[in-house]
Amino acid sequence: MILIISRRDDGAVRRVVTALRRRGARLVGPDGDADVTTGVTTGVATDVSADGAGTPVLWWDTADFPGRSRITASFSGGERRLLLDTGDGTVDLSRVTAVWRSRPGAPSAAGTVTEPSHRAHVDR
Repeated sequence: MILIISRRDDGAVRRVVTALRRRGARLVGPDGDADVTTGVTTGVATDVSADGAGTPVLWWDTADFPGRSRITASFSGGERRLLLDTGDGTVDLSRVTAVWRSRPGAPSAAGTVTEPSHRAHVDR
């Protein structure tokens, strides 16, 4: 899986994702095989089928963290896993084989966080 970390309005990333899709990659999102032009940018990666149905690409903006997404670590049986919950589903980050980071957004607090000092901490 390829993880792209970038703002949603990054036109350069949009062009790269479009090029990857022309080469058989599939953008995974809440709608499954989403069209890059629809603005769908986060989602759940599903397993690549046995017939090699393309490399999954997850486009995630760090501005969604911690307000709309979260990362959870689990340690079990001598194994550790990092899980990214995008709000649409959970992605096991151990499946990521490549990361491209290009001008991601700044983290933002959830709308339910009303305490000014907590919001300021997220902004920092």
